Amino acid sequence: TKEELTPDPEETPLVLYPNPTLEYITWKGLESETIEYYITDAAGKLIEHQKSGPGVINVSHLSSGVYFIKLIVSDYSSFFPFVKQ
Repeated sequence: TKEELTPDPEETPLVLYPNPTLEYITWKGLESETIEYYITDAAGKLIEHQKSGPGVINVSHLSSGVYFIKLIVSDYSSFFPFVKQ
């Protein structure tokens, strides 16, 4: 099932789904062609820092587990937990 996860809908315009995920995370909420992101593991170790095109981030290469992703669009950023199955 596709669950949308957002820390507080009143505070952030970004939404991340599905969660948990197998291959891709989709983001929506801010109009932008690209997004910068940082993925860390549950211990806080940086796993990946990239820029992504509109709406989709490939996480298929990650091992199963709990991760955190920080999304940065222009001068706005938001932090989300997600589960990779």
